[in-house]
Amino acid sequence: MENEVLRDILLVITVLAIFVFGFFVMKRLDKFLNENYKPYFREDEEKPTRIIHNEDASDEEILSDIKKVREKGGKMKVVISNEDDFCDG
Repeated sequence: MENEVLRDILLVITVLAIFVFGFFVMKRLDKFLNENYKPYFREDEEKPTRIIHNEDASDEEILSDIKKVREKGGKMKVVISNEDDFCDG
């Protein structure tokens, strides 16, 4: 009977020690990954500016908006499409 109690106490202490050790290992691993892999996470990457014009917009208005974005130095992707590309009908 005493051996079973001692065995159970030793098992609980061993499992607790493994959890504590694993906690500290994972904490150090998390710190390492955060310091060394920041370039691979692009959460703060600048999103491209979207400018949408209808068919009444003149060429000068469209070019003016493109020039404004280019002057800001932001990312720009020009997509020219018709209404059918945005509608499901």
